[in-house]
Amino acid sequence: MFQTSDIDESKEMQNPLPHFHTIPSSVVLEILLGLSRVAQVALTEIYFDTVNGF
Repeated sequence: MFQTSDIDESKEMQNPLPHFHTIPSSVVLEILLGLSRVAQVALTEIYFDTVNGF
């Protein structure tokens, strides 16, 4: 179906941050960890709201 080069090109076109690779990986990791913490809290709150609602 698709060749890997086609998939890579489409990813590059859809990437909103073309210079993302210039950011240090440690910063990226901290951002991802921070987002995951926020996501965990949000999912936990949604879960308890759902359980208490029923």
